[in-house]
Amino acid sequence: MIGLVLSLSACSGGSFGSGGRLNPLNWFGGNSGAERRASLEPRRGRAATREYRPLADQITDLTVERTPTGVIITATALPPTQGWFNAELVRVQQDSTDEAVFEFRVEPPLGAKPVGPARSREITAGAFLSDQDVAGLGTIRVIGARNTQSARR
Repeated sequence: MIGLVLSLSACSGGSFGSGGRLNPLNWFGGNSGAERRASLEPRRGRAATREYRPLADQITDLTVERTPTGVIITATALPPTQGWFNAELVRVQQDSTDEAVFEFRVEPPLGAKPVGPARSREITAGAFLSDQDVAGLGTIRVIGARNTQSARR
C-alpha cells in the first residue's frame, strides 16, 4: 500500500508531470491539459449566429402579462401548414429606446404536411422582459411575414 502511494506521488513530477513526455495528455499536441482547457471559445472569438428560421406567416394574437419582476410576452402565429416547430420570439436591435421589437421565428416541417384547420396549425412562443428591460418602453411589437401586432403599455 505504501509503495502504491509513493509511486503515484512520483507521477506529479519529472517525465510523468504535466509537462513531461510520458504524460498521455501531451502525446498528440505538446500542450499540457491545463493549457488546452483554458478556454473553449474559438481563437478569433464567437461567430455571430445567423438566423435560419423564416418569419411566421401570420401573427394572430399578442398578449403582455405583468409579473412581479417584469412582463411575459406571448404571441400566437398561424403557419401555412401543420408541422412547424421550434418557435421563438427573437429580439431585434432597434434604434428607438421606447419600443421592443421581436421577430416570430419558426422552423418549417420536414417534407410536405397537410394544411388542416387553422386551430391545428397555431403555434405559440413567448419571451420575458425584466423590469429593467421594460423601463421606458411604450410599445412591444411582434413581426411576422404578412403582418405585425403591437401592444402599448
